[in-house]
Amino acid sequence: MAKTPAMLRKLLVVKFHGEDGDDAGGLSKEFFFLLSQELFNPEYGLFLRGTEASNYNLQINADSGTVDPEHHLQHFKLFGRCVALSIFHHRLIDVQFAPTFYQAMLGQKITLGDLKAVDEPLWKSLTWTLNNDIEGVLDDETFSYIEESMFGEQIAIDIVPGGSRISLTNANKSRYVDAMVEHKTLGRTKDQFKSFMDGIDEIVHRDHFTVFSASELEALISGSSQLDVADWRKHTELENYTVHDPQIKWLWTVVENWDDAMRSRFLQFATGAARIPLTGFRDLRGGGESRLFKVTRVGAPTALPAAHSCFNRVDLPPYTSMAILEQKLTMA
Repeated sequence: MAKTPAMLRKLLVVKFHGEDGDDAGGLSKEFFFLLSQELFNPEYGLFLRGTEASNYNLQINADSGTVDPEHHLQHFKLFGRCVALSIFHHRLIDVQFAPTFYQAMLGQKITLGDLKAVDEPLWKSLTWTLNNDIEGVLDDETFSYIEESMFGEQIAIDIVPGGSRISLTNANKSRYVDAMVEHKTLGRTKDQFKSFMDGIDEIVHRDHFTVFSASELEALISGSSQLDVADWRKHTELENYTVHDPQIKWLWTVVENWDDAMRSRFLQFATGAARIPLTGFRDLRGGGESRLFKVTRVGAPTALPAAHSCFNRVDLPPYTSMAILEQKLTMA
């Protein structure tokens, strides 16, 4: 935050304290991966996980101001700067915002249908309200509701000015639904979101995003966590190995048998990032350019595999069994 935007647009080189290594891309990929996990950690109370239906989608915490009243908006500006830096320097970050967050970044109108990915129970309730006669059913409802804060406090919220004095009727229920959608997706977090976008604009102005859809913007920022082993295998180069060598066959058998978490750890070990571009393994980057995943025959059968994350390369010794290969690779 102490640097000027012009300074942050210069060549980025990362060095970790107490570790050897020249950054040809791998260290900065790892830096952004680790940074994003810390920045967007829900334990700090600045972001929240979504509902059960969208458990891994982050949303801004409307009560973030109560966590750190003096600095929380500055924190959101920092978040925006870091996201913009990752885009500017072609590095993926390990974060998954709610789909409506990307729509808001693009300035798109958020509709009732979009709410399903954020709060499915509320989406069902509002859909029923919109499609049914509510006279005599919801007579006590107003443009206000009771919400529980993160500290357990019951708060009356007006979704429009003076909402507690406006009764919900068939005549105004469309307005009620629109107001509730706007309120639930961005209404109580406008100040935080503005600070976030101000941070974005300092590095990469939001106007540059208008060519993208919401899903494309998500892919630009976070890539994909879906690791298709067949695609991975197809777009892997071999050095001093062939596809017929048992070590290569064992490697892919091990990776196929692993769960998604272990596959991501292997990918991060080899490339510095746990995610891939949305277009798949053919578009991995390393050393400042497109560079496929590579497996090289290097080392004694007793050695551990080694990674060159700047170049998406794994040095795999010629192990004598699949069990040894899995044990060594898991340890590494």
